[in-house]
Amino acid sequence: MRCKFDVQQFTRLLGLLAVMPVCVYAETIDLQLRWHHQFQFAGYYAAVQQGYYQKAGLNVVIHEGVPDKIPINEVVQGHAQYGVANSELLLARLKGDPLVLLAAIYQHSPSVLLARKDSGIFSPSDLVGKKVMLLGKTIDADFAAMFPNERIDMAKIHIIPSSYDIQDLVTGKTDAFNSYISNEPYFLKQQGIEFTVISPRNYGVDFYSDMLFTSENELKNHPERVKAFLNASLQGWHYAINHPQEIIALLQHQYHVQKSKAHLEFEADTIRSLILPDLVEIGHINPWRLQHMADTFVQAGMVENTDLLEDFVYAPDEIGERKRLIRYLKIMVVIALIISVIVAVMYAAYQSIKRENQQRKRIAEQLRQRTNELALHNIILQKIGQGIALPELLDELARQVEILHPRMLCSILLLDNNNQLRHGAAPSLPDFYSQAVDGIVIGEGVGSCGTAACRGERYIAEDLQQDPFWIPFRELTKQAGLQSCWSQPIKDNQGKVLGTFAIYHAQPTIPLSSEIELIENYANLAQLGIERTRATVALQESEQRLLFVLKGSGLGFWDWNIDSNTVQITNSNTDVTRHDAADIQSDTPLWLDFVHTDDREKVWQSIQQVLNGKQTTHEIEYRVFDKNGDVRWILDHASIVQYSEAGKPVRMSGTHTDITERKLAEQQLRDSEQRLTLCQLYGGIGTWEADLINDRQFWSSTTCKLLGFPEMENPTFEDFLAVIVPEDRQIIIDATEAHLTQRTKYDVEYRIIDVDNQLRWMRSLGRVDEILSNGKPTFFRGIVQDITDRKAAEEQIKQLAFYDPLTQLPNRRLLYDRLQYGIELGKREGKKLAVLVLDLDHFKAVNDNLGHKAGDELLQKVAERIAGQLRKIDTAARLGGDEFVVVLAELAHFEDVERVALAIISELSAPFLLRENDEVNIGTSIGISFYPPHGDNPEILLDCADTALYRAKDQGRGCFCVFQADNAKQYIDSATAYSSV
Repeated sequence: MRCKFDVQQFTRLLGLLAVMPVCVYAETIDLQLRWHHQFQFAGYYAAVQQGYYQKAGLNVVIHEGVPDKIPINEVVQGHAQYGVANSELLLARLKGDPLVLLAAIYQHSPSVLLARKDSGIFSPSDLVGKKVMLLGKTIDADFAAMFPNERIDMAKIHIIPSSYDIQDLVTGKTDAFNSYISNEPYFLKQQGIEFTVISPRNYGVDFYSDMLFTSENELKNHPERVKAFLNASLQGWHYAINHPQEIIALLQHQYHVQKSKAHLEFEADTIRSLILPDLVEIGHINPWRLQHMADTFVQAGMVENTDLLEDFVYAPDEIGERKRLIRYLKIMVVIALIISVIVAVMYAAYQSIKRENQQRKRIAEQLRQRTNELALHNIILQKIGQGIALPELLDELARQVEILHPRMLCSILLLDNNNQLRHGAAPSLPDFYSQAVDGIVIGEGVGSCGTAACRGERYIAEDLQQDPFWIPFRELTKQAGLQSCWSQPIKDNQGKVLGTFAIYHAQPTIPLSSEIELIENYANLAQLGIERTRATVALQESEQRLLFVLKGSGLGFWDWNIDSNTVQITNSNTDVTRHDAADIQSDTPLWLDFVHTDDREKVWQSIQQVLNGKQTTHEIEYRVFDKNGDVRWILDHASIVQYSEAGKPVRMSGTHTDITERKLAEQQLRDSEQRLTLCQLYGGIGTWEADLINDRQFWSSTTCKLLGFPEMENPTFEDFLAVIVPEDRQIIIDATEAHLTQRTKYDVEYRIIDVDNQLRWMRSLGRVDEILSNGKPTFFRGIVQDITDRKAAEEQIKQLAFYDPLTQLPNRRLLYDRLQYGIELGKREGKKLAVLVLDLDHFKAVNDNLGHKAGDELLQKVAERIAGQLRKIDTAARLGGDEFVVVLAELAHFEDVERVALAIISELSAPFLLRENDEVNIGTSIGISFYPPHGDNPEILLDCADTALYRAKDQGRGCFCVFQADNAKQYIDSATAYSSV
């Protein structure tokens, strides 16, 4: 929109103002809202509160909306001069009402349909035959346009008038409820009810909402008042968006809104995402988008034509330009008539585009399904990380799978030591069926699960009544209503069968290749849970053995949870005492009352030194009184074993040893007991000792075995370094020197090459035990343990959580983390970055003609070529299917992106030679967005790049386009030419 500035008119206006008498007259006008007072109309309250209307000479009365008080009717009938309406405003205009659109406050409509998740409603097609509450076809125009777009006959939907009460959805009075995304979801979340959102925006109906309008009569008779009211209202919206907390307080105290502060904050956050103030000027109206809305109404049969759209948008300074636009439009109509002759010739092309659109929808559905699958994986991995019990974990896995695939019934059986399959989880199978199959012995021909566990491979029974392996169970399955069973064995990393993961159906069914892949993934998740639980049991058994060791060795153990101030003290005979500590800010805590009164303060000070980070280990000798009143000496040794994310100590553990005899014995006995104490302290895995005075080493037989040496009488430090991977040797040297000189904690992990020439991970812990009067250390003692299995498990969990299993590229979760990191780095250091969304052209043809195996191989080669064009600081990720994302970090100039995009397009346009000697040709289209001009969070940048991708596809594919937003052009002047490549 351009504004012309007339110097002569401006000069005359100043002259008039100079001679006019000062007169302030506030005109009273009425503004009719759509609904009750709430944050939805925040800008108008702000305009009143901040005096913007008053400065414009207006006294604005804001009227709440009620069901029988429709803003359009109020303005047309003259009861109000201004109103707020949704897309029904455009519909009324097209039907002949003399209305004028002043500003589109919401760039996206908040109108959605909500359904309970357990109702099975996930898309508009699922509403056929269901009860749906709507306000009416004209008021809920978004939905009235959405159903024809999806080719759904509204007559097949049971539409009932809205009760305006979301509890009707909760109680089942209706299956779907017309809602605002900024309002009703809050009530459902508060009640813990899971729900599905059906947004017209996702089905090609993206309308403006909460549009400010007036009548043609008001504009004709009071043009200056219209202009003043509009400017003051937009000022109010700018203020409200930037001061949400102030408006929330205003609503609660002055307008007596009954919503909670948390509810209003939820509404404010949601509304900001609909207004998009950071991307679009508040109130902006795109005439082409308005035309698209009108065309949507015509296609839906709601109006006959769009003739009355002309002069609908308020534009006082553009009369001349509007007339020229009309002339241009008339010329375009003539051109359109000529082009219409060509349309018949292009019908075949249209059909092709139609098929491509259908394919795009299928790809979007597959992407949604993949996203849900990833969410399921994340939920189960999180549960595994929380260490919940195995029955609860398996039951959660089965339930999540059934929620994601409502026609599937899950069963998980665990193989015991007697080769019997025991019940693990089956939340939806009848109890009598689960009890009947609990304890079956595995073997060839014993149903699907018994056969799969026996063979160690998947077994599919498409029809249980016909499958020969199910003959003994046919009556049982018939009674349970089961018709097919797919069973996948659950195996550990060594290939040993742990149990089976089975999917049942109520109808004879054979799995698709994608469903087989899902079953394998679910079985892998079950494997992680089973192995993690067994590891936990082994750890508990180890702890029990430790208690026996403590009892036999005379060691005591104490554990202090700093956050909860609880202390557990286990003495040498494993008696446990627990203390709930009082305030420990300054005084010595009560749980140290067993320490001799003269030593208690120094013990507490030593602990405080560790808590304050001034020393790494609490190690002190002190006196206690035994039951007979005799004084005995105790050696206390402890350290921080757990920190919070902020680096604050949250847990401290240690041991205490009766060293009375050691204090009275000879030095040689003391040395021996000290070595024994260290071995007992660290579990006796493998010990080593360095006599620093005499330069001698002592290794236990376990240490020699772990390092791959025969038992050596006089090993050296050089012998030890020789087996370490060269890259890790300096780590050992630095850690040793730091501990000997600075007494830093000696806890180091490193790799060695064992006797079988295999790479293994080791961990060494140690400390200096004695120091001479001159400060020189005498003995350096510690332990060594093999942590290869732990490292492998950590790497496997990391790989599953953050990387795509097919291409080994980062997945969506890791992509978001790196993208967020790049944005934060950009905010701190002024760095720029670019997001490239790639979609492969002709990939489906490869899958259809050569099979999914060839498609998977092609995706792997595509990933390699993309990664080959990037720097180490860049990221290439796969979101699923044939969609990839590239993040180019720390850009010096936006122009650098052109080189990378062209290189990727060139690489992916070159032929690919697959294993079967098949040569395939594909291509790619790329959409690009930049930080900071296009957004400052991952979702916005990805959405912008995705929008640019569709533009690239529309331009013929094999090219790339840069996203362009109206208020961001100044940042990408150098990049606008990219879209012409």
